[in-house]
Amino acid sequence: MKTQKQIETIYERLSDYWPKYRNAKPAAKIHSRAYQSLIGVMLSAQSQDKRTAIACNQLFQLASTPQDMIKLSREEIIEAIRPAGLHNAKSKNILATSKMLLEKFNGKVPQTQKELMTLPGVGRKSSDIVMRFVFGEPHIAVDTHVFRMLWRL
Repeated sequence: MKTQKQIETIYERLSDYWPKYRNAKPAAKIHSRAYQSLIGVMLSAQSQDKRTAIACNQLFQLASTPQDMIKLSREEIIEAIRPAGLHNAKSKNILATSKMLLEKFNGKVPQTQKELMTLPGVGRKSSDIVMRFVFGEPHIAVDTHVFRMLWRL
């Protein structure tokens, strides 16, 4: 596990090497509000950005807060998020996460990785994305492809 200082150094070196990506946010999943960004990240799992954007737009037209989301039926959520794929599991996690946010976090998205990872459907990579792009923390989301590349390097 890298220390905070090591992570910051890695970010700075990568940002210096690729300056045009320094503050680039993944637009399909990161929105103006933390809750919508969290749901966008959840929808983006194993989905192309184009499909994620469609699913987010359709879902957020129906509900954009945890309070509104839990009022929707699972079938309504499934229909809205169908373009992103894996709609059965994702709809279940969206409802469960929305309920948990209301019950445990006063309707707010938690700002620590440990708390984020307690939410249904939020794992290490998703929490890293939220921490980095929503809360501005120096986290690096590592998927299989990044992991393989780093081992080769």
